[in-house]
Amino acid sequence: MTVRLIRYVKNNLLSSRDFQSATHILGLMVDWKHLR
Repeated sequence: MTVRLIRYVKNNLLSSRDFQSATHILGLMVDWKHLR
């Protein structure tokens, strides 16, 4: 599941033109890790 999540984020980073949205996704991932 972790690998899938990383691949999903990578795809979003590559496809997303807005770097802010990509950073936001990474931030949510970090928060999710800390919460869990």
